[in-house]
Amino acid sequence: MMREFMSAFGKLAPTQREALLLAVLEGQSYEVIAAHTGVSVGTVKSRISRARDTLERLLLEGETTLRPNTGSERVSRDSTGTSSGDAQDKR
Repeated sequence: MMREFMSAFGKLAPTQREALLLAVLEGQSYEVIAAHTGVSVGTVKSRISRARDTLERLLLEGETTLRPNTGSERVSRDSTGTSSGDAQDKR
């Protein structure tokens, strides 16, 4: 079971992994995580929510790869490495 979790956890976006670890393992508040990562509180909440949803889907469905985007999530990255979805959360 732990191997499956680690495999699924490794498939998360690095920003989602970081936010989830800081919130769940270290117990940091959204505000502290936002200040640490340089993004808005809304972006932190979004990253944690998406990470949890993805982990749940991967573990329950036993998927070995992520599904292709359905168009509802934007994941293109600009030259700074920020996803377009992250940029929208900062507005």
